Parts: sequence; structure tokens; C-alpha cells
Amino acid sequence: MKKKIALLLCFVFVMQLLFVSCKKTPDVDVSQSKDNEITKGLDEDSIQDKRVEDKIITVNDLKKNYSTTETYTEPLYGLSKNEVISCPIEFTLPESAEITDYANVYVDSNLTIPAGAEASYDNNTQTIKLAPPKSPVYKPVTNMFSIVKNEGWGYANTYYLAYFYDLKTGEKLEKPQITIFTVERDLKSPFLKYEIKDGNIRYYWDEVPGAVEYILSFVKKDDTQFDFLSFKKVKDLEHVDKDIIEMGVHKLINFKYRLNNDDDLDLYYVTVMAIDKDGNASNASNMISIDSFRNQLPYRALSQSEEGVSSIADKINLLGNRRLVEMCDGSTVLYTVTYDIENARITQLSDIVFKLEGEDRTLLVLDSFIDGTDLKLISIVKNFDETTMEKELKLLYEQTEASKGNAGVTNKPEFTVVEENNQKDSPKNPSKESEIVVKGDNFPVFASSALSEYLARHMLLNEETIDLRDFSEAADIDLLWDSLYEAIYQNPLILGVSSFQYNRFTKMLNIEYEQDRAEQEKKQEEIKKEVLRVVNDIITPGMTDIEKEYAINQYLCDIAEYDNAALENAMENDYIVDSSFRDSFTPYGVLINKTGVCASYAAAFKLLAEQAGLNCIVVTGNLNGNLPHAWNRVFVDNEWKTVDSTNNDNEELFNALLNLPDKAAAKVLVEDDRYILNQKYGEFTSVMEEAEYYRASNQYFNKSTIADSLAKEILASGTVTLRTDYDLSDEEFQDIVMSVIERAKLEDKLDRLMGGHWLGVIYLSVED
Repeated sequence: MKKKIALLLCFVFVMQLLFVSCKKTPDVDVSQSKDNEITKGLDEDSIQDKRVEDKIITVNDLKKNYSTTETYTEPLYGLSKNEVISCPIEFTLPESAEITDYANVYVDSNLTIPAGAEASYDNNTQTIKLAPPKSPVYKPVTNMFSIVKNEGWGYANTYYLAYFYDLKTGEKLEKPQITIFTVERDLKSPFLKYEIKDGNIRYYWDEVPGAVEYILSFVKKDDTQFDFLSFKKVKDLEHVDKDIIEMGVHKLINFKYRLNNDDDLDLYYVTVMAIDKDGNASNASNMISIDSFRNQLPYRALSQSEEGVSSIADKINLLGNRRLVEMCDGSTVLYTVTYDIENARITQLSDIVFKLEGEDRTLLVLDSFIDGTDLKLISIVKNFDETTMEKELKLLYEQTEASKGNAGVTNKPEFTVVEENNQKDSPKNPSKESEIVVKGDNFPVFASSALSEYLARHMLLNEETIDLRDFSEAADIDLLWDSLYEAIYQNPLILGVSSFQYNRFTKMLNIEYEQDRAEQEKKQEEIKKEVLRVVNDIITPGMTDIEKEYAINQYLCDIAEYDNAALENAMENDYIVDSSFRDSFTPYGVLINKTGVCASYAAAFKLLAEQAGLNCIVVTGNLNGNLPHAWNRVFVDNEWKTVDSTNNDNEELFNALLNLPDKAAAKVLVEDDRYILNQKYGEFTSVMEEAEYYRASNQYFNKSTIADSLAKEILASGTVTLRTDYDLSDEEFQDIVMSVIERAKLEDKLDRLMGGHWLGVIYLSVED
């Protein structure tokens, strides 16, 4: 039995995604191995499982498939805080040369903020010398006092030594050559992570041995330095920020990171440092951009009076179950609400400050709460029958509860950094260039960098230790983090990773999987066989890209059921998935078991789409503002259309999220930046509406005419689903329903009239 809704919308349940490939497109530089192309020519030959021999390629072969803007050399770890960097050259430096045009040190990977190095040139030794600045650029100092003692290079987590000229020939390099280095401290640096929890931002990090407290700092990145605006001392390994005003942050930031000047969106960061009992500090952690999560952080409820009244309905069954919430980036998102029916109260209009037009009257008042936030609202019903009120309120509660999923966390698998130079654990120098296994099948590996593909190919083989000595750029922890998450989310045949641990000194990445290699290989082969069978069955010669996309979406809606038991189990175990439900979070669940959660739907859709010749990615973020979720973008008609097959699988609001433009999808699907490398995040966009399901199938009507079509269809069949404008409000929906009642003469059937709306899709039904 497919999902069922009643009244103002029953939506599918949602579950935390775990780990959910895309070929190169004309306008987006997303690459994949040339020897592992997506199957093509479906209009000529049906897809066959043409297995070829696996092949071995070298890392250099792999890197040739990707263009980069810089090259990396062997990193340097643990330089002393006052160490002078010497750069010998084999050419004569011009007398008028600016030394830092040849070599310089930066505190950001984009090479935009110089570290302030004191540059000099020794003619006798032909050496450029870069000494620590007299006043470090990355110094934890507020306007009032220093957080820690400033010295040497400063307290940045990572420094970037960049050469712009060949040190042997003096010729200008096409791309800068970068050497990442760190400065030694008595304490290791924390690794900062975050999640949105109950509508607030939660920062957390692993314990640092020897630390007695931590300093969480808010930093502004200027053209030439980082300004430490404020800080907070923290004893625990986390901080939930409920109100940033109390921390005295810069005037451009008001309640919860809401900026007044959009030009400054990407200038603010958060970082943490560890402090020991003697006041010594670690280097700062990685920095988290405030702009990376502001679209997920609720600021205030809209459509609300000064007295907190958020909704007014003629009848109980016309109270909406969603409210628009303004996020901290200025966007608006539809959140679900919960009504406190146990404390519903009857009062007189004169007893509340809010004024309604007309005479004084008796009202039903309910407190309501926006799920996943601490926002409390008031809802009012103008007309109600006390004799049936209890029954109607219970139905309202059931309907609103049925419309919700459940919040979880998306920070798994956990990622930790080890900074221990243990020589006995260090690998021996490789005797030959590293090699990679390329599987001889029709299933591509998604990657937008050589590092990402290298990681993905090893994880597809369930390798527990990955040697990253051939990737000096992995010393940039933010880049490594990005590459790991892109690899696991965009390559669904990686069937579950529990944790990552990276040692910067040994350059070894240790991975813990949720199943052993034999089990993963067995399931991978079953998935591949099923994908080929399904595509061969549902994709026919001559299909357009949109027809292929529709066919795949329809197939998943036809054969799959949402796994509510997996959701409930995860909720009971703090989102640690029991092994008996593991498959429901991978494509194995939907494709083989025919049941799964959103991660399984999205992963299955991606595999099927790629085999059908479409470009597709998995997207991660939140549904309804606060529910961890996964869905897809598909490249159709030169745009990356939004497709959420999990929630298209709904009898009453069928395909409500099929090819939505971004302006509509963003109301309910809030993307994070973890599913793709940050350098690519934001390039996947859609603005056109022609391919949207209801418009393409002639089931769209404007608000002024849709009532006629709804009335005709409900008289003919007893049920109807049509779409109008995406911004349909509760008040407009109520007016349309009242018009349908009048035109279809349903006055004597009001107790059996059910329905709802969501993003302009209206469902109405007269129950037998």
C-alpha cells in the first residue's frame, strides 16, 4: 500500500542518508575515467552486460584526466614557530624584482591572503628567504586583548608556500607550485565539525590530549588578514549556539549569523583552538564558513502577527500543516508544524489582542510549534462545533504527524585527523608508482578531481588503508574532507563507511566499513546485474532524456516502498543503523529488496540514470528545513533538474518534486555543500519550468481557474490532483476549496471531503 495522505498533506517519511557517478557535461567540469564510460547508444542497441577485463592504471595516468589550477609538492609538517624558509634558486634574480612575486607564504588555499612573511634575497647563496612576520596575519587577537600570545608564523592550521617561477630556470610557471606546511605546537589542533540541532548550530570536535579548555572564535576574513571578532571559552567538546548576540560579534552579524550586507556572505568563519593548563595554545582548527550553513539555520517565522498568530482558518480541518520560515541567508523554507491539541482552548475574541474583522465571537485557539526549531506560534479557528471538536482535533494531529519525517545527523561517517609522527607506522618509500584497479564494467566512477576518483576506486574495493603519498594536496584537510564526501555520496556502489582517520605524517587514510569485502562485492554484483536488467527493460530506442528520466522515476515509484521500520529503528538508536536495516540505506535496498529510505532511492536513481545515458548526481541536505535527506539532480535540457523520487512516490501528491526549478525546490529541499567538492557546489542549477511534471502533462492551472478543473474531476472520479502556482498559501487554498465545494455542490459531503496542498499541488478526495 503506497503512502496515504489526509487533509492538508501527508508526506513521506524521511531518514538520515548514509552514503549514496556522473559523466562530464558540456558546461560543468565533472570528470570520470575515459575507460569507464557510461553506456551509450540505447536507441541502437539494448544494454548488455558486456564484461571486460579489469585493468590497472597508474596515478599519473589518472591525474592526466583532470585539469588543476595548481601543483602540489611534498608537505612539510612541524616547522618551528620561528623557522626561516630557504628557497635556493639557480638563476639571477633581477635587481628590480619583487621577491614575493617569486615565492610567498599564504594562509588560505586560494592564495589570496599573504602570511606577511619577511622576504629577502641572499646574493652569495642565491637564496630567497621567507622569515616569519613581525606581526602574524593569523593572530588570535580581538580589539580588546590577545587571546593567546602572538609569535612566529602565527596560529593558522595550514600554511601554503607558493612558487610562481621555476626555481631553476626563472621562467614563470603556468600554475603556482604549492608546498603545504604546518607549525609545531605542544597541542595538536582540533578538527571542527558542525550540525544543525533543534534549529541551532552545534559545533563539536574530538578531545585534544592535554587540553583543559577550548576557545571557539568568530573570524572575519579581510583582504590581508583574519580579524578575530569575538571568542567564547568552552570546557566541553561541543558548543550549541542559541544566540550569538551575547557573544558580542561584529555589528554586521545579528541574531544567528544573519548578515545585512550580502557582499559579506563569505567573509565569516568559525574556528576552535585547544588550551592547556599553562595557557599554551594549539594552532587553530580548520575553519567553517558561516555561509555554508546559514541556509539551513532558521531565523524567524513569517506570516505572523505581533501577537504571534500565525494562521487563521474557518474550520479545524483547514488549518495548514506548514509554515514559511525565513532562514539566516534570507531564503524561505516550508517547515512542518505540530499542534498542541491537548491544550486547545476556547476564548472570546476580546480576550486576545489580535483583531479579526467583524463582530466579537468565540474562537478556538491552539499553540503550534515549528518542528526542528524553538519557534512557538498561535493558530486560530473561527468556526467549530464543540460536539465534534475533540474528534476533529485528533484527526488534525494525526494528519500533521503523518506529514513529517524525523530529524537526524549528516555528519557520519566521522572524520578524524591524526598528527603523530610514529616512524614505525610510516610506510616504506614506494618502489614504484602507485597503481589503481579500474573495474571492467559499465559503471562509471564519479569524480571532479584525481584525488576524489582515487579515493572512490579504493573504497569500491573496500580497501581499509589508502596510501595518499602520491597526493600532496591531501595535506589540505578541507580538500581531503571534500574529496572523501564527494566520493562516498556520488558513488553508490560504495555500500557503507563508518569512519575515516587520516594521519598527516604517514599519509595513510584508514577506513572502517559497515561490511566486509566479500559481502560488498556480492551485493555490488547483484546491484549491477539488476540495474542493467531494469534499464534494458524500461528504456526504449528513441527515448528523449526527459522520457528516460520520467521512466526511471516511475519505475522506482512503482516497485519501491519506503522503509518505515528502518527509520524507527534508527530513531530508537540515535541514528546508528542496525545491521539488519543496513541495506535500506544503499541502492541494494530499493533495487533488490524493493524497500529503502531516501538514500536508497537517490542512489538507485543515480545508477539507473547513468546506465540510461543521463548525467546525474546525488544531492544531500534537509527536507522541510530540518530533516536530513537525499535526492537527485539530473542534467536535462541543459539544466540540472531536481528530482526527489522518494517523495514523488505518493499517491495523492504524485511527482510533486519532478523537475522543479530551484526557486520552488528550495522551499522544501535545502541543499548543503557536502555532496560535491566545494569548487563545484552551486554550479548545478535549474530555472526553467517547461519540464516540470504537471506542466509537461497539462495538469497545471493558474489560481483563478484551477477550481473549475478540480470540481469537474472530483465529480467525475471522486478524487483529483492538479497543480497551480508554487507559492499557493493556506488562505488561497481555503478559498479554492470553498469554490470547489460550491461548484461541485459538496455541501452535504463536507465530513467526507479530504485534501491538501504542497508547493501548489492540490489533492482533493471525497471518501466513500
